[in-house]
Amino acid sequence: HIISGSDDKTVKVWGALTGSCVRTLEGHGDVVRSVCTSPDGSHIISGSDDKTVKVWDALTGSCVRTLEGHGDCVWSVCTSPVGSHIISGSADKTVKVWDALTGSCVRTLEGHGGDVLSVCTSPDGSHIISGSDDWTVKVWDQLSGDVFERMKQWHRRKPFVTIVDWLNRLDDPPALPVVSALTSGVIITKKIAQFI
Repeated sequence: HIISGSDDKTVKVWGALTGSCVRTLEGHGDVVRSVCTSPDGSHIISGSDDKTVKVWDALTGSCVRTLEGHGDCVWSVCTSPVGSHIISGSADKTVKVWDALTGSCVRTLEGHGGDVLSVCTSPDGSHIISGSDDWTVKVWDQLSGDVFERMKQWHRRKPFVTIVDWLNRLDDPPALPVVSALTSGVIITKKIAQFI
């Protein structure tokens, strides 16, 4: 299946082979900015301009949980590799880590000077990566909430960092991961040599 979020305030589930809409998830009060699925595919997570993150049952389409706590729109959502946590980035300049089972906010990461437009995790879930319109990428320690590495102004025009990802390259040992960011249509990568 393919999942999409829209400015019509809905999340849609599409048949990947047929292209037909299988299910429409309704409940958000504003534009849906980001969607992802849990690692086992049992749940769909969505972030919206209504300042909430919603967790949906992928089979029934019912809203299982609404996560509230952001002070502005939610730009990006993702899950930890094992699905125990949900991570969200918001226009309130924070990254929040939520317990996927209880829906409680377990940590708020503060330090960006602008909207957090994108979030992702390292493959082992130990680190969270965030990209912001403050022109920076931050790598956070998931347990302590400390900023492990900060990458600033990779481009002369100081573009927004709209997408971040953690690259698993076969030619890199685990101690040398690569973070990738999309800025003004340019993909920039940086090896984190001091990763622990």
